[in-house]
Amino acid sequence: VGGVGLAAGIEAGLSASARLGDDHPTVRSTVWLSAPRVVAVRSEWASAERQAARIRRAGQARDVQARDRIARQKAAQSAHAAAERAQAEVRREAHEAEIASRLKAEETERMLELKAARERAQKATQTERYIEARRDQLRKEVELSQRPLPPLCSCGLDALDNHVDNCARNCVFYKNPQAYSRALSGLFVRAINLV
Repeated sequence: VGGVGLAAGIEAGLSASARLGDDHPTVRSTVWLSAPRVVAVRSEWASAERQAARIRRAGQARDVQARDRIARQKAAQSAHAAAERAQAEVRREAHEAEIASRLKAEETERMLELKAARERAQKATQTERYIEARRDQLRKEVELSQRPLPPLCSCGLDALDNHVDNCARNCVFYKNPQAYSRALSGLFVRAINLV
């Protein structure tokens, strides 16, 4: 820009000196440039223009590089965010799988406990039925033989009473139907005739 104005000013100064004469005060204040000097100024102006163009191109290149760098940073950030989302999804799925496996294990454990409770209840029912059948059988034998039954424990209960529920807490038969069943079975000792 300055080169164009300078060259135009030089040419205007040369044409004014030719028109007004050398003694005119305006022409005297104007710088006189010879033709080689004008060529030198023009070449300086052209080199300044080339330098300005190089600076503009360098600035444009820097702008392009900056835009590329920003684009790469944005792409890296979006890739990082996508990777974090994927990792979060994997962690969430792993957590859900762990919870599902825990729930399944708890369900299995609960089912096993229910099965064991049913088996215990069934066994208790079977034991109770067995004891009741033994009692009935013993009553029939006692009615036929007319001999008294010996006591099973020191609680003072009849041998045919329910010792499991009615004996004292320190008695061997309290809440122990298996022991009561064995003791009740021991009362069925029959004499063997070897004739």
